[in-house]
Amino acid sequence: MVLSSPALTPYQKTSLEIKGGGYFRLLDRGHIVYAKKGSLLVRLGEVMFGTAHLLPTVSAPKGTLALEVSGDGIIYSKTSSGKSEVGRIVLAVFPASEIMGTYHGYLTADDRPSLAYPNQLGAGTLVQITNSPPHPWIKSHPSEAVHKIDHPKITKKLEAVADYKSPQKSSQQAPKALGQQPSPGAASTSSKQVEIIVHPQCRVTSQRFTFADIADVTGPSNLVDAVDKTFAGYAPSLGFSRQIDKGLLMLRLMGAHLNPNQVDLVVPPGATVELSHQTLSSDELLAYGLSAIAPLTGGITKYGPIYPVQPLTIPNGKVDIETSNPMPSGTAGYFVTVTASENGEIIGTRSISLGPVPGSISVRAGDPVTVTLKAGYATVTVPGTVVNQAFLGQTVQVRITSVSDHPTIQSGILTSSNSVQVKL
Repeated sequence: MVLSSPALTPYQKTSLEIKGGGYFRLLDRGHIVYAKKGSLLVRLGEVMFGTAHLLPTVSAPKGTLALEVSGDGIIYSKTSSGKSEVGRIVLAVFPASEIMGTYHGYLTADDRPSLAYPNQLGAGTLVQITNSPPHPWIKSHPSEAVHKIDHPKITKKLEAVADYKSPQKSSQQAPKALGQQPSPGAASTSSKQVEIIVHPQCRVTSQRFTFADIADVTGPSNLVDAVDKTFAGYAPSLGFSRQIDKGLLMLRLMGAHLNPNQVDLVVPPGATVELSHQTLSSDELLAYGLSAIAPLTGGITKYGPIYPVQPLTIPNGKVDIETSNPMPSGTAGYFVTVTASENGEIIGTRSISLGPVPGSISVRAGDPVTVTLKAGYATVTVPGTVVNQAFLGQTVQVRITSVSDHPTIQSGILTSSNSVQVKL
């Protein structure tokens, strides 16, 4: 059966529908999606299914004017010089219990389907859909019929193809499912035994990664295992991403002695790879710093960052976080270093400058205060003056002149804007 476009116009669409249990298998925005009907067209040398990529991918030669699809899913490209086979449609088959979701107008599924060609394993049949009643040339076994176009040269070529595809002259036997070995006379498109679909955003756990880390691989188990273990490349430095090069991946496969003619490699546009990582946010780092200075500030005055704290990107895994001993910095400020380590090896640091937030209660040198002297259960209240600037809860030095002719300097805790408590 040949499902043909009615005219040879540039990038002529061929609209198809599946009658039965199968679904077209597609790649849209890096996601595998499914559909029951749609249009095939040529865009930038690739056979597309509307806005999505057909899986497995099919390339069309330069100058393709229209497409034809046989009843068993073989795709032909029609150019001004003739017609050639360019690929084959593979359908996805799900159990009847599968619940489908939606994504940008397509269908999605949680489970992985079985794969089969049209008219096999319950995949259903392909029919061409139009706005008019079915054409008379689409019959129950239309391999003997050809759509008649009122152009003698084109009609002659189409009839020649129909003769070639007749059972008496064609030795092609479609395999039962994708990945099985075709018969000796099978078309070259059936030799694509392994399908590799690279993820749109690949996060790998080590600098050196394999195809198993970045792609879904389907096909015969021995070939899938070989592809999964094949070295695919090196990840960029932590915190950076790199665009995936399809040509380089194909060279890796060839270097592993895999036949490129047996592989259908799909790399979504803009696909990237990066080292898998975790991020310590600005708030998390600040919390570590504030915890480190809490014993020195008494936890009364509110502290905050003097300069913005940048997040810290570190590898995934079990990470130990430590803080340095706070170092005095400026007026009532502190400097703390937060260190992340893995198995005793430092993998990242962040330095934080902390100071009292604006508006915090404080005193300056020369300010008068009331000093409470405590010795056991006895207390004495005397006037004094502040020697150095301090914030609420911090240690401050005060000069006391009323207890003797000789002023004394004592260290105490600033308990309010005009009170200091000194323990003797």
